[in-house]
Amino acid sequence: MRKYKLYFLFVGIFFLSAGVIISFLSETNSLVGFIFSLVGILVLGALLVSYLYRNQGFWAMRSTEASTNALVSTGSVVLILAVVNYLGINYSWTVDLTENQLFTLSPQSQELVRNLDEPLKVYVFDSPPNPNDRTLLEDYRRNNSLFEYEFVDPQVRFSLAQEFGVQRQGDVYIEKSGQRQLVQTVSPNNRLTEIALTNAIATIQRTEQPMVYILQGHGEPILEEGENSFSQAVTSLTDRGYVVQPLNLTNTPLVPPNADVLIVSSGTRELLEGEINAIQRFVDNGGSLLVMYNAQSPSSLDRLFAQWGVVLHDGLIVDGSGTGDVFGLGPSVTFVVDYGNHPITRNFDNSISIFPFARAILTVEEENIIPTPLFLTSPQTWAETDLSQDTIEFNPEEDLPGPLNVGVALVRENPDAQPSQTDGENPVDTEEISPAEEESDTPPDLPEGQLPQPPTINEPNPQPIEETTSIELPPETRMVVIGNSTFATNGWFSQQVNSDIWFNSIAWLSGADESDLSISPKQPTNRRLNVQNFHVTLISWLALFIIPGLGLATAIVMWWKRSR
Repeated sequence: MRKYKLYFLFVGIFFLSAGVIISFLSETNSLVGFIFSLVGILVLGALLVSYLYRNQGFWAMRSTEASTNALVSTGSVVLILAVVNYLGINYSWTVDLTENQLFTLSPQSQELVRNLDEPLKVYVFDSPPNPNDRTLLEDYRRNNSLFEYEFVDPQVRFSLAQEFGVQRQGDVYIEKSGQRQLVQTVSPNNRLTEIALTNAIATIQRTEQPMVYILQGHGEPILEEGENSFSQAVTSLTDRGYVVQPLNLTNTPLVPPNADVLIVSSGTRELLEGEINAIQRFVDNGGSLLVMYNAQSPSSLDRLFAQWGVVLHDGLIVDGSGTGDVFGLGPSVTFVVDYGNHPITRNFDNSISIFPFARAILTVEEENIIPTPLFLTSPQTWAETDLSQDTIEFNPEEDLPGPLNVGVALVRENPDAQPSQTDGENPVDTEEISPAEEESDTPPDLPEGQLPQPPTINEPNPQPIEETTSIELPPETRMVVIGNSTFATNGWFSQQVNSDIWFNSIAWLSGADESDLSISPKQPTNRRLNVQNFHVTLISWLALFIIPGLGLATAIVMWWKRSR
């Protein structure tokens, strides 16, 4: 009989252990785990009742007390370990002490994953799985159970690799709602990065590609690689799924109708009157505009700014705190750590942004216009109006004291959302053009101020630009005015949160989801030491001979003194 009881004991322990393990590791099979645990408890309970029935004096024995204490202690230890492991698996807590928070997802990445409403899966066609890639993907998965990942050996699952169009070992793909997109190709020296993965997630969730046009032709920073260039800023947009095109209004007298955002930056020459009218019409028809003007650069949009209650101060912002001198940049470079309450600057906290040769942006109250300050300088700054003097000092009678606003986000409410008519000093007529005039090769005589019919332009998904008598206005029109454009040029763009200001401004103007507006992932800072040969030799001697020799000499001296 004892032999069968031992068998039942093993059976009970097996069912109870299996039930506990299944319940902890599988949420879908929790019912199976419960049944297994119940069977194990019933079997063990039956054995215990049977044993107690046959041994009436069991609890009175001294050995029973000792065994019970040992059993309770062992069970308590096992229970504590089980609870600690369960909490560690499901509620892990880590501390990232690196300078740029390399092992912590940025707020942008976390919000993108948390806002997933459909399953999204990452396929890493690499074998064996890299621990660093797995750690990064696990950080994403912890923010949303809809985020999944899988490591695939392309040599073993050849059909799946062929289905995704894998070209080489290490390709990483992302899939959502039947759409697939290549993230990057990993290698032993180039592992999966948060920047590439976050950009891919943001891109695959967009239903359409926003169109961004950057005005050219007046000495503005170019879009290609060069000394004064927006190439890094443009690349950051294209990596996130935006389409960026240059726009010369002398070749295309109207802003293309598929433009989501128009960017006007500092140039060396003023805009022509026809270009100003085209920009005016674009904004009046509900288009979003980003204006970036350095101090003392030509400002041609004063008429438009007056309608929006914006005034560009002519002075150069000077930082009298000495912060620029500490970094070898001088007082003409403005450091900003104070930000307004707006989606563009959300999560910036006390982050640093840098604006070289900036000007102050002032606002006055206008009907239906809601301005929000974005970047506020320190009280030690002022707007210097007289730069001809050798020594720059604050003049309370002429200069504008700080703190100053370097940028402003404006919203114009369109409560009626009626077809737009161009207002202002030079209204643009919108008379209908007869079919005969449309087919004629010779442009018709137009009243003064009327813009001619533009030719077809070569652009992605080209749409013909046509004169319309009425345009349906959106509920609101957005504009961002920044008193600096140098912050977005190569060399300054990657400094601190300058790149986030650029992208967040354009994302907000294009009507992107607010989860896209945050602090983007950062590249790790290069902290390698460039050690000279002399220093290598000195360190080697210190480690191998000098320090051990000092320790040995100290030991000999102590032994000699004690032996006397």
